[in-house]
Amino acid sequence: MQVSGRFWDNKKTVISLTIILILGSILRFYGLDIQSFWYDELFTWKMSNQDSMREVINTVRHHDGLPPLHQLITYFILRYVGDSESILRFPSAIFGVLSILAIFLIGVRLYSYREGLIASAFMAVLWTPISFSQELRAYSMLLLFTMLSTYYWLSILWAFNNNTSPSRYSILCYIISSTVSSYLHYFGLYLILLQGLFISIVFIRKQRVWSYIFLIYFLIFLIYLPWLPGMMDQISGSAYRWIPKPELFRFIKNHLLFLFNKSKILALIVLPMYLFIFVHIFYNILRAKKYNNMRELLLSSDMLLILWLVTPFIGMFIKSKLSTPILTNRNLLISLPAAYLLLSRAVTQLPIKQKTQTVIASAIITIFIFHTIFIKNYYTTPMKTQYREAVEFVLRHDHKYKGSIITANTDMIDYYFKLMGSRRRVELSGDYSTIIKAIKRLRPKYIWYICGHWYCPDEEYLEMLNRDYTLIDHKDFFTAGVWLYRIRS
Repeated sequence: MQVSGRFWDNKKTVISLTIILILGSILRFYGLDIQSFWYDELFTWKMSNQDSMREVINTVRHHDGLPPLHQLITYFILRYVGDSESILRFPSAIFGVLSILAIFLIGVRLYSYREGLIASAFMAVLWTPISFSQELRAYSMLLLFTMLSTYYWLSILWAFNNNTSPSRYSILCYIISSTVSSYLHYFGLYLILLQGLFISIVFIRKQRVWSYIFLIYFLIFLIYLPWLPGMMDQISGSAYRWIPKPELFRFIKNHLLFLFNKSKILALIVLPMYLFIFVHIFYNILRAKKYNNMRELLLSSDMLLILWLVTPFIGMFIKSKLSTPILTNRNLLISLPAAYLLLSRAVTQLPIKQKTQTVIASAIITIFIFHTIFIKNYYTTPMKTQYREAVEFVLRHDHKYKGSIITANTDMIDYYFKLMGSRRRVELSGDYSTIIKAIKRLRPKYIWYICGHWYCPDEEYLEMLNRDYTLIDHKDFFTAGVWLYRIRS
């Protein structure tokens, strides 16, 4: 079904898109508080839980590895709305639903309603975009504004190619969405730089275009200028030092799994589709001679999607090999829409009848949603560090052990002590050598040890506890644990 002015086509599209949006909304708003906050979400809460905007910005500048926009948004929510898990994750769910609409619009702009609807359905039901829509991090908002900037960038790009001036509306929307992306994440900024580089190379011989390019990217630079000192501070820090150097084929394999529910079965389903669409595209380039010149090839919808998918990866892979590694699945969310759009394009290019294509698309979507809900068990299986459950365990038993102190690998779990109405707090946290010295000085009768994420348990700390104290209780949770020790007589 190509884009047309016929009413029944538009009506069918509106109905289909509405159903997809409703489904995507249910999958995002249901169970916002089922999963505990994990380490990164608690970190966002801590960065945002300041007395003023200035303090948020300064805290992010010196202790975070991202620009401050999302933390500022969270600051206002904490200050004026509430601090429960559902409330704090609610904006991410909204951005997630809007992302379904955004990828539809890009699909229509590049191809037709059919590609847009299929891609929006993928976005609606797959685990990766759903999980980021239920997380107190910048990624759901980044995904949305990455697509919005790309949508308006395409308008500007094609206006230049048609020797016409882009509308002021497109320019303004591109500047706004690009600035938001850049203030959300450095990979958002990275994509905007790649877009600027691409448009400069393609139209390098068109002097009239250069005045627009200079104006657009100079304005983005001016708006971003206030944060440049903060960015320099963060770059000189060690925010990404934990990321290992990537291995090419292993990363590609893991990223494919990441895009499709971390499932080998789903990866095996989509891989032949990707192979087909790449062969189809390059057949048109090499044998069918579909494109008359290099610019026409680069500005084709298929090539734009391929470049969107692979260019951010190639650049950051090289950078990660040569210097500090920064390549992760999360950071490559800026290319996720291209992956889903290419898959939808593969379905519509199958050499079969359109009705059969629709049946195949419906079958794939059904498999995706069934896997997310019933095989991956997204809404019933713990997938994030169970800090909340660990704190609940401590509070249920703490009254039995007078004079106990609470130690932990992070004091950010005070969020849960506060949320549960307890006056208890983590008394010792952070560097374990400092904790050990403090315990030897204080000699408490009982010690609670709460640990989660990849930092636990610390062997040196447990060795000291087992030497000087007696373990009287222990409980394991998903990537977390609680230990209770009593001093030996």
